[in-house]
Amino acid sequence: MKKIFIILSIFLILVAWKGNIIKTASVEDSPSTNSITEKEKDEVNETSHIENSIEKPMQNNNSESSSLSQRINDYIENNLDSEYFDAELCKMYSQVLLSEMPFSFKFIVAESENEYYLNDISYDEYKFIPNHFSFIDMNNDKVPEIVIEGSIDKSAGFVLVLREYDGRVIGHEFSHRQMSDIKRDGTYHASGGAAYNGYYQLSFNEDSYSQHNIVRMDTEEDSNGELKTIYFISEKQVEEKAFWELWEVQKNKEKPIWVDFELNKEDESEIKIMN
Repeated sequence: MKKIFIILSIFLILVAWKGNIIKTASVEDSPSTNSITEKEKDEVNETSHIENSIEKPMQNNNSESSSLSQRINDYIENNLDSEYFDAELCKMYSQVLLSEMPFSFKFIVAESENEYYLNDISYDEYKFIPNHFSFIDMNNDKVPEIVIEGSIDKSAGFVLVLREYDGRVIGHEFSHRQMSDIKRDGTYHASGGAAYNGYYQLSFNEDSYSQHNIVRMDTEEDSNGELKTIYFISEKQVEEKAFWELWEVQKNKEKPIWVDFELNKEDESEIKIMN
């Protein structure tokens, strides 16, 4: 009996020892949760390293030009009347506005016609600074012109009207008194003084232009040699009441949509289009 007990004890000890070996081997052979996480981290780090080693495209440092280009495209796409759209003309106008293409005209008192880039127009030491632009049909022929309002040396106001002629862009310049309060239909106000002003519209003939009266006032001497104000609609003299009625209609016409050339730094992420 004693011998049987000894044999049974030895057997149980062997079984327990073998089970412990199997359990230990199982634990060592199976990767832990922490081991999997570390492996995944290594893979992520390796992927990140590969991505960082790929050369990134260069950023456009000329953010102002890029921003203006975006605003020009947005204006053409969303605000230019469809009846005026011409792809080649819009491309040409865009290049002029971005100072990528020159245009020709006689600036102020230049003795001969010259070619200019928009960002490089000056008279003596005074530089022309463009403020905003719009595409406006100035002569009612269903082909728009570029109208640019700006100033010389941040003081005297000037307007440039640029148009396509014979495959190139030519320009005409006006002082602020010669062209202001421009309307969407191309009509505008001009003034030579309190008693000499009116609303007009342009017409073009080859590389020149002329202006036509819509409604205007002027003066003449009466029988006593004194000046009196006279009123016209087109070229016909009319009574004062009829003049002011049409004047109010003209004054209240829709204004064009103007697009700024420059953005304030805090607004550089926005497309600024102003009415």
